[in-house]
Amino acid sequence: MANYKQKDNSGAMFLNDRKTQENQPDYMGKVTIAGQVYYVSCWVKEPNDPDKKNYLSLAFSLPKKAQPQEVGKATGQAQTEPEQIPATEGQAEDIQVEVEDEEIPF
Repeated sequence: MANYKQKDNSGAMFLNDRKTQENQPDYMGKVTIAGQVYYVSCWVKEPNDPDKKNYLSLAFSLPKKAQPQEVGKATGQAQTEPEQIPATEGQAEDIQVEVEDEEIPF
């Protein structure tokens, strides 16, 4: 099993047995798409309308990269400091748009 390599365009999710809060995913796992590994989180959703069926909500994220000091320890290379990016004022702001019901396509 140590030599197992995830096939491209495939993956697996498993029950999240560590779930302690409602907003945490019901299932978690990994998928490989076009050679890139992604983490996948899955929530089982129940619609408000009793005539509709349950559905799944998915979220994909990239794995966090190893910190430079961890890489240095593992490979024996010199350790470097992580790049510091200065914060700029007004970088993130809330945008609010008013939309009338007639403009919504569904």
